[in-house]
Amino acid sequence: MKFSSRLRFLLLAPALVLLSPSQSPRQAADGAGVSIGTAVRPSPFSEAASASTPVREFNVVESEDAMKWWVIRRNPDSFDFREADEVVAFARARKMKVRGHCLVWDHNHPDWLAHPRGRALCFDKTYQSKPA
Repeated sequence: MKFSSRLRFLLLAPALVLLSPSQSPRQAADGAGVSIGTAVRPSPFSEAASASTPVREFNVVESEDAMKWWVIRRNPDSFDFREADEVVAFARARKMKVRGHCLVWDHNHPDWLAHPRGRALCFDKTYQSKPA
């Protein structure tokens, strides 16, 4: 029977910590063939100490907000993937995987979407436009 990666991690996590005290969680996870990750924001990437922790400890990053709708599409007329691209570039340069985040979450949607005209624009433009 094949175990999913998530289930394997849940079963192996205690052993990773107990059996490998000299290894970082990333090293132990890599050795066990499982993923271990954290949520990140691109703004601290320029600070060496903040940028080095996720690299040392994790092999997967997930964007906190950079891949959410209110960041990617702040207005109905344009897309802005700069922050998402920073997360992907950071991970790629450090041989980390990237896990996308949910596009719509709770109240975190663009203000323009809350208005009836905004919703109509969104549906019309979303299906007609494609990000560059």
